Amino acid sequence: MARIPNSSLPWDMPVSSSRPEPGDITHVLTAFSACFLGALQFVAGKAGNKSAANAKIHSSVTLGHSAELDGFALKVDLKVEGVEDEALIKAAHEVVLSRLFMLIPH
Repeated sequence: MARIPNSSLPWDMPVSSSRPEPGDITHVLTAFSACFLGALQFVAGKAGNKSAANAKIHSSVTLGHSAELDGFALKVDLKVEGVEDEALIKAAHEVVLSRLFMLIPH
């Protein structure tokens, strides 16, 4: 399985109470995984590459203290099954990040 390049996203995660609930993190992970799979299939389709048609995304999430961001951070670890083309995975990663940063207030 190929791994997605590591990135830290400095954004606030909406939560249902004063502290994060497990369901909140699950929703973020599910949405991010689905977004990445869609981006992977989009980029592959534009390149005429059919390898992503049956790709699977395996994911995990960690919420904890980050010394780098001086606070808490959300880390999403994605692994791609069925696609070995690192350039394709990197291109999909860039598509996802470009869409996420459009949603973050500047």
